[in-house]
Amino acid sequence: MKFPKHEKYSLGEKLECIILDSLELIIFGNYQPKNFKEGYILKANAKIEILKILFRLAFSIKALDDPSYLKTQQALQEIGKMLGGWLKYLKSEQK
Repeated sequence: MKFPKHEKYSLGEKLECIILDSLELIIFGNYQPKNFKEGYILKANAKIEILKILFRLAFSIKALDDPSYLKTQQALQEIGKMLGGWLKYLKSEQK
């Protein structure tokens, strides 16, 4: 993704940091014992929701074109569904 110069070091950098944080939380969650996974996955899920909002903001200020925005939102929706399924599985295992 190529942001305009005036957005590159603010919104673009924030998006990059949150993407890396989300990835880190997902990886950490994957390697935790079952009773510790949920916290990491919940945090990752919250980060994904923040990403959706920030990408919507980037689209509204015309930092992203239509195809890039749609592709990104679809990917974030899919990631959200996967994390939701993982959380549902973890909760069913606790019973």
